[in-house]
Amino acid sequence: MHPKALDIEIHIEQARKGFIYHLDEELGAYRVDVGISNIGKKINPILPLGIMRAYDKKLSEELSCEERKRLNAVYAKYTFRYARYFYKTGSDYNIYCLLIKKSVSLKIFTMRQIFFYLLVFLPKIIIWKLR
Repeated sequence: MHPKALDIEIHIEQARKGFIYHLDEELGAYRVDVGISNIGKKINPILPLGIMRAYDKKLSEELSCEERKRLNAVYAKYTFRYARYFYKTGSDYNIYCLLIKKSVSLKIFTMRQIFFYLLVFLPKIIIWKLR
């Protein structure tokens, strides 16, 4: 397990080892914009990186061509969505670049995706001023 593993990564590993049981009681609540999701008004990069680890692991294990295509499409949309969040909030530029490049490498599905990819080739100062 990765040292900065997210709860979703732990849940996936637990599901691989056996059944997951549902307790029909409220033990707590998730709150938006609290905890590790945001640092100030910026997005915490450990969130998309953790989900990427989960997708990459599943893709490395998947043998079915059809399932790989489906996972690539979902993964491409996920990384594109997060890249846009990083862009809009002015969060970590390097993570933005990583996310948009990953998205395009998996599957191109929209012209917006190509536009955001082309921004990577401009100097950082220009990109962040365009927001």
